[in-house]
Amino acid sequence: MRRFIHIALFSLIIVGSSSCTKEQENLITVEETLYDTLRTLPVNRIIEYNVTNIDETTIYSAIDDSKKTITVYLPAYYMLGIIQPEIVLPEGTAISPTADEPVPVFSEAPFTYEVTSPAGEKATYTLNIIVQQQDFTINELTTNINSPRTLPNAGGTITVQGRGMLGNQVVTKGFLMDEDGNEVYAFADVGNVPAFSYQVHFGWGSSFNKPPLEPGLYWVEVRSYALTKRMTNPVRVQ
Repeated sequence: MRRFIHIALFSLIIVGSSSCTKEQENLITVEETLYDTLRTLPVNRIIEYNVTNIDETTIYSAIDDSKKTITVYLPAYYMLGIIQPEIVLPEGTAISPTADEPVPVFSEAPFTYEVTSPAGEKATYTLNIIVQQQDFTINELTTNINSPRTLPNAGGTITVQGRGMLGNQVVTKGFLMDEDGNEVYAFADVGNVPAFSYQVHFGWGSSFNKPPLEPGLYWVEVRSYALTKRMTNPVRVQ
């Protein structure tokens, strides 16, 4: 009986050993390849682009190397006319315009940077400034389109009421537009009367060192930082 048990155990060991040997023979060894992505990134690129001309605040941008874009999300309440960037580049890389050049927030043409690696490889990045500003409304000076508000051509002031305007006449301006949408007059700021988000004042004439208005039919337009609203009903200058 004991001899039978020994033989059985010996047989199991042989079978198990044979099975392990077959499994080891069937194993496929896969070598893992590791890539150093930091070293394979191009050198003619922008690492960081930050806006620094805000007190105690830095605005960080989003850089897309594949699309060659820099996107800055700029809250309107900062009311910036220009941004002062801080640009981080790979060592030895040059950029034009230079990193310390101020950039206008509002520009008709796209603002671009040309980045050049030490080896002379070039890349062009386009800057996109997206102003984050809530919409605003303005009230009509008259509710009857057939009865325009009359403005004396020699001089005077008007008060435009609404909601959500930026209460600063450095960035909130008033204009007269003709029926084709062309700007014909820029109102003066009424400096001795404060502006609010719901009310702003505009003036014209010699009291504001502005010329008189030309008689005619016009539309009042208000530009508050990045947004513009124009009244539906006209005003008449006479």
